[in-house]
Amino acid sequence: MLKRKANSLISAAVTALALSSPALAADQTHFTFVHSAWMGGWQWQSLTQELGAGAGYATPDLPAHGSDASDPSDATLAAYAERIVEEIDAQEGTTILVGHSFGGVVASQVAEMRPEKIDALVYVCAFMLPNDTSFMDAIAGVSTSQALNNLKFSADGKTVTIKEDALHGAVGHDVPLDVFSAAGPHLVPEPVGPLGETLNLTETGYGSVPRYYIECTDDRALPIEQQRAMYGAQEVEFVYSLTTSHLPMFSDVSGLSAALQDIAGRERVRKATRQASQAWQDAFNAGDAAAATALYEPDALMVADPFGRFTGHTQIEAFWTDLIGKGAANVEYFNTRLEVLDAKSARVSSQWRMNVASGVITNELWVMQKDSTMRLREDHFSAQ
Repeated sequence: MLKRKANSLISAAVTALALSSPALAADQTHFTFVHSAWMGGWQWQSLTQELGAGAGYATPDLPAHGSDASDPSDATLAAYAERIVEEIDAQEGTTILVGHSFGGVVASQVAEMRPEKIDALVYVCAFMLPNDTSFMDAIAGVSTSQALNNLKFSADGKTVTIKEDALHGAVGHDVPLDVFSAAGPHLVPEPVGPLGETLNLTETGYGSVPRYYIECTDDRALPIEQQRAMYGAQEVEFVYSLTTSHLPMFSDVSGLSAALQDIAGRERVRKATRQASQAWQDAFNAGDAAAATALYEPDALMVADPFGRFTGHTQIEAFWTDLIGKGAANVEYFNTRLEVLDAKSARVSSQWRMNVASGVITNELWVMQKDSTMRLREDHFSAQ
């Protein structure tokens, strides 16, 4: 396995190309990967091979990286973000946006620009920063990073590299040296300008996109303390932990792939739960108790305060048929919270109102079925 991964990395370093997958089937997940400083889209090749045909992907090069020959002095954070936006806009559907290291800064700004196109943000030992903060702000006072402690600026101050004799130990000590060295010729000096530019983020843009973090506990470039401080200061859906250096896409491809596949599963649950919840509301508002009941599992439990407990389709349908028959209609959910529990289930809580009553949903437990649709296993609500 290690030899196969090593050969894959060497191949990636030799080609140094930004890649995209063929067109996706409707039920497949698409990933857009944002590479780190000094590298290019080629860094993701082993990972995209590991993900296989079940996922689509794009691995673009940022300006002045990889095969992009732009002048480093022209690089800006806005230009980086626009490059990823162009890639996302060219896709028919939505994508999961994955940023590595400084690529997390770029991913955050892209999420602000295209929140409706991004299912989730994933930070792979990446800089997950708040609004009005730059990379340079984030590293101020960090003294334990072997990468930051070995930076070497160009004479004109426009680019920066990591000292060659420190590079392997600082960034990828768990990657075999011969494999790491094969990628060396394709590393580029990092433009300094974007590192000092601050993010412009809002709650309605960036803040509306679900976020995940994949921490790397043996990271010598972005120490685990800094990683945990960053994701601890913001809301995240879930944190995955890999025992790797700063380059898990080279040293633990299978572990990184598994985390991304789990995230994809969780986001499929999110989409399917939203669709099912809306389908239930539509069925109720159409006066169709049978269709509303069909969105429960056959042996589901419904606890309706103060009406009682109802188990299974027969009792649940009888309840909704009686309520609709008495004129109840126009149900509406608001202040709704959807919590994805895992790659198979989700919980919805919400306030609700209709023409004859209002109340609170404390726990709708939605569970994915074999046909990838969601059904209610439990439904707990109160009415007044």
